[in-house]
Amino acid sequence: MKGTRDRDIYLLNGQVVTRMEAVAVQASSKASLWHQRLRHVSLKGMQILDIQGMLGGDMISDLEFCESCVYEKMHMVKFSTGKHYSKGFLEYVHNDLWGPTKIASHGGNK
Repeated sequence: MKGTRDRDIYLLNGQVVTRMEAVAVQASSKASLWHQRLRHVSLKGMQILDIQGMLGGDMISDLEFCESCVYEKMHMVKFSTGKHYSKGFLEYVHNDLWGPTKIASHGGNK
């Protein structure tokens, strides 16, 4: 893509290309579509809505595995705060075990 400078801004000469896959996603079943529309409601919640006739008689039993639900339920494990008590000099030492490196730093050190 090329651009021309006009004062303090560059004007790009090009066009936007999108694929159809990125524009629309087709749900594999009506149950999956309802699951997504209802903000990933649980299977039990969908069964209750189906019993009340709110889903139009769609088959809830064919609800497929939802990868988004699994990712959203993951939580980061927090590390507990360590408590270390030392009474003497060099009784508790932190050490960097990495190095020396082949790549020089910005200052030229390795």
